[in-house]
Amino acid sequence: MPEPLKPATPLFSDPSDDFAPFAAKMSTAGLPHSLIGSFRFYYNKLREGATGHISREQALPVHDLRNSENLNPFAARGEAA
Repeated sequence: MPEPLKPATPLFSDPSDDFAPFAAKMSTAGLPHSLIGSFRFYYNKLREGATGHISREQALPVHDLRNSENLNPFAARGEAA
């Protein structure tokens, strides 16, 4: 089995890091490092003032959406991930 990838940002970088308690709890719960790193990324975005709001100008209609029945060939890859 290949060794898991290391996150770009350390999960426990500094005791004064306010994310450290979240990372510790998530790690203790057995969550993958990739998920913890992703959560850290969006946590930091929120701390920087991001709201996640999508304006009317940014929200565009989807014109070409695949039928879910056509996605079956990708099911095995998704389950393996």
